[in-house]
Amino acid sequence: MSIRAVTFDCWGTLIQDHNLDKAMAARTGAIVECTDLDADAARALFDRGWREHHNSWVGGVQYGAEGIAGFVCTELGITDDLVRERLTEAFEEAGRHGTLEALDGAPATLKTLRAAGIRTALVCDTGLTPGRVVRDFLRDLDLLDNLEFCAFSNEVGVPKPDPRIFDAALSAIDSTPDEAVHVGDLLRTDVHGGRSFGMKTVRITAVNDDREARFSFGEDSDMQVDEADAVVASHAELLDALTRLGADL
Repeated sequence: MSIRAVTFDCWGTLIQDHNLDKAMAARTGAIVECTDLDADAARALFDRGWREHHNSWVGGVQYGAEGIAGFVCTELGITDDLVRERLTEAFEEAGRHGTLEALDGAPATLKTLRAAGIRTALVCDTGLTPGRVVRDFLRDLDLLDNLEFCAFSNEVGVPKPDPRIFDAALSAIDSTPDEAVHVGDLLRTDVHGGRSFGMKTVRITAVNDDREARFSFGEDSDMQVDEADAVVASHAELLDALTRLGADL
């Protein structure tokens, strides 16, 4: 069957952040402002919360900024909901301190697909930065107008590889898995997730080459995933790969 829809991962596929340190400093600073901890203790506490977030993500549970804020409050015995809400908002907004850019060729890829009549959508695990903030990034980087729908894990309620987030995206653009390709950088979430839902998959290695999948699966996991239907090093190679998979470009 010909390909009439392409969905994209966000981070490492369409967008990258060159300065994660600024966002981390903002999140640590929020803990210092809301508690009696100094910067070093706040960073250590946040790192523990991040590990909880990562483990939940690998386990298929949406955790995000609210989860880490709740973890911080629980660890410190804080019961004030206002503190938890302040931390959640600060953790979410911290991503705006980063140095963001679109991957080379990403805006042109989306424009070419839409001009050819190919349906497009985003399937994004939001981590600490929620959909409402990521939409602003996509708009600023000339990506949003050529994405017909954005399925964010904090809005759908589940992260990849859960089929429900892929279903939300394809249903919104009136497409079925057998006529769609998912493009992303991670084996577990993007390749395994898309394939398990019946989609073809492309793995892009421009930012992250996930061949060993240690981050994606967890260091102790022995889970293996077959390679994507195509592997590309950049957006310059992506349109040719999509054509080979059946897209009429």
